[in-house]
Amino acid sequence: MKYQLTLLATTLALTGCGGSDSEDTSVPSYTVSGSIITSYIAPNSKVCVDINQNLMCDATEPSTTADAQGNFSITDTNKNIVTFPLLAETQSSLQSTNAYSNQGGAISEKAYIMAPGLQKSTGNQINGISSLIVGHMNNGMTEKEAVNLITSHLSAKGISLSGNLLDNLQDPDLAILEQNVITLLKHTKNQNRTQILSLLSANIINNPVDMVTSVLNETQSLDFIKELNTISLNGSPLNDTGTVLYFTDENNEHNVATPPLSFPGQDADFGLDKNERDPVQHNGFKFIKLDKNGNKVDISTSEWSCVLDDRSGLIWEVKSADEASIQFKNRQLALEYNNVAPFIKDKNLATCKTSGDSICTTKDYVEYINSIQLCGKSNWRLPRFHEVYNLIDFGETQTNEDGEVYGLSANFFPNQPKGSPDIEVGGIWHQTMTYSSYSPYNKQGGVNFNDLTLLGNNKGGVSNIEIFTENTPIRFNAEYENDPSYIFPARLVSVQGN
Repeated sequence: MKYQLTLLATTLALTGCGGSDSEDTSVPSYTVSGSIITSYIAPNSKVCVDINQNLMCDATEPSTTADAQGNFSITDTNKNIVTFPLLAETQSSLQSTNAYSNQGGAISEKAYIMAPGLQKSTGNQINGISSLIVGHMNNGMTEKEAVNLITSHLSAKGISLSGNLLDNLQDPDLAILEQNVITLLKHTKNQNRTQILSLLSANIINNPVDMVTSVLNETQSLDFIKELNTISLNGSPLNDTGTVLYFTDENNEHNVATPPLSFPGQDADFGLDKNERDPVQHNGFKFIKLDKNGNKVDISTSEWSCVLDDRSGLIWEVKSADEASIQFKNRQLALEYNNVAPFIKDKNLATCKTSGDSICTTKDYVEYINSIQLCGKSNWRLPRFHEVYNLIDFGETQTNEDGEVYGLSANFFPNQPKGSPDIEVGGIWHQTMTYSSYSPYNKQGGVNFNDLTLLGNNKGGVSNIEIFTENTPIRFNAEYENDPSYIFPARLVSVQGN
């Protein structure tokens, strides 16, 4: 009777009984290959597998030099090399400028563009657009989510690709965006490249200069990367919540200064509000008052024009209580930002129509504040969503004239807007929009806006609303007429430094 040997038994028989004259002790190797597909760096650049994912080619990481056509192939014993980002090394732009000499840290002699690790052993492509995908994936997205987000942003700019973004990285319509991305990455220092790439990917569509259709000049590039560096390099860019009291239901009390034994582990026990309390604010915020020229003034002064958030490096406009002022806290503006032009019905409801001036839209307002160089600054802009959220003081208890609890620290921001006439919860314009066409109820030309609650006990809440634009017709169809959408006040932001 013949017995069928298992694979293990056969192996043991051969190795244990002299079935093989020599023992194979070689270590298996794995290969990942692809191409550098951009004209903005040399084709024969160094390429590496970023195993430790610090977005630098370290000496211990497998690498090679691409050929004259930009093709490369890297072989290593690590079977996971297809899962890590691929980096192409190029010359940095930092050597030609001292723009960051006051930021500290060594100047990088190299810059990098990258491609995500897509578990492909061949056909990997590295350029500026693939670098954006890596940035979004650093922010926690999957490759599919990152591709879909970039594609939707491009669609909002009027760019339609014939297929998947990963198959169209060299599409001529993406050339300007790619050039801008690579230029910005060349201005990034070693020690904060990962953070800058993540911030760049998250904010590139919302930059005041349209980077899909306009090539950034040197000044614009430096201003944008300096802003991202300010946020990234600050030791603690995120503020704490401002909550310093504890909830309790003992003795008919609700909020007390000492932690109750019955409810341990509350917010007030942790973070900057506990460990680095400001002596005036009595919480973790580090605010500094600035006069109209941008000079720091004493905390007790009764007149100031701006507030520096010393943690984030952002400078915020202080609103006025004077209804005749262009900076009146409740001045209503129609949205006009980047590629979004205002819906005519919204513009007709703006405060300018009754005050008799020409500051009707957010673009008008930004231009006006920059023209007067408020606090010595001429780079004021709409804030981004996360920047406004980072300013919320959840521990603030002071109220406005209507009894609504302020969303920001009242000691520094005394005149806080009521919000839209239709949504009086303190909302202000920010520049973070989304473009969605999945809903059958979305009007043509509409954009989605996350209205952030900045007044009342529900501060920090978010409501998604649709804002109409110039592309929204006055009439949606023969039966229903499009009414106005929304108008909001604005509180502008700038960046510390020149």
